[in-house]
Amino acid sequence: MGQRIQRLSVLSFGGLVLVSAGLAGLLHWASPLRDPSFEVNSANAGTSVPWLKGVPETAWLQASFALAALLAVNLTWVLWQWSQAPQRSGSRGIARWVTIAAIFFLAMGFSSTVVVFTRYSYGPINPIAMAALVALTVLLTAHFVGMVWFWQRTKTALAQLSEPAPSLQRWGRIYTSVYWAGFAACLFTALQILFLGYLFGQHMVD
Repeated sequence: MGQRIQRLSVLSFGGLVLVSAGLAGLLHWASPLRDPSFEVNSANAGTSVPWLKGVPETAWLQASFALAALLAVNLTWVLWQWSQAPQRSGSRGIARWVTIAAIFFLAMGFSSTVVVFTRYSYGPINPIAMAALVALTVLLTAHFVGMVWFWQRTKTALAQLSEPAPSLQRWGRIYTSVYWAGFAACLFTALQILFLGYLFGQHMVD
């Protein structure tokens, strides 16, 4: 049953990725930038395709919000299930945590860089600020992965006891749930920034 759910979650994530790619292709095809006579200004966003003209900007924004949320939750669910698999030694066990850390680092780093970039009014970021940003992202990544890894090791040790402390197990589940919720929020933020940037870049919203 567990493997079936895990397989279904992976398939659903793949389906959402395909939907995202399909919508990106549709937006590129419907973008007014494809019209050579189109002149960009601050108030003329929107497609010139007749059957899409009736779609308001709020619909595109809400769709990007919903898709980012679904992708973030689905990927978090996939990685959470992967992290719950029996501990393995060697390269496969290390690869699991490296992958989770890399996804967290990229999502957090991308979101933070965009925020700092806008803070500097879309200009070059101060090297000191960039170094601080990278250092903070590395520390947060190490903290997240270390916490989840530590609890996995603790659960393994508790399983060998005849009477593991129920309160410890309960608090461990609460703490890790909070951490994974933060992971999902981090992914959602990065995806939403990416999707909004694409909408603005294709001049579908202003």
